[in-house]
Amino acid sequence: MNILDALEAQINILRSTILLQRRCASTSDDIKPRTSEVPHLSRQGMTVTPRQQEVIAQLSQGFSNRQIARRLGMSEATVKSHLYAAYRKLGVSSRSEAIIEVLKQEE
Repeated sequence: MNILDALEAQINILRSTILLQRRCASTSDDIKPRTSEVPHLSRQGMTVTPRQQEVIAQLSQGFSNRQIARRLGMSEATVKSHLYAAYRKLGVSSRSEAIIEVLKQEE
């Protein structure tokens, strides 16, 4: 990853954080997002599961796999498994692409 890719990823994380903060401004500060607050994600007829959506929501807030695991009460390996499955379903191959896909589907 070169410096421009890293900057683009950070910009995308900031954009998604701002969007999520606006969306959640009127909700409580629960650690776990409610499934109804997580965007419905799908591509090519494959739907991301509610748990995968929760993991992606945490990802889009800029949390590491370890932080996501702690926040959602699962192992880091389970987070990686959910992300891998969600990436396949969304047709992406990286964290930043997944965040961009979430932003596209929110529009």
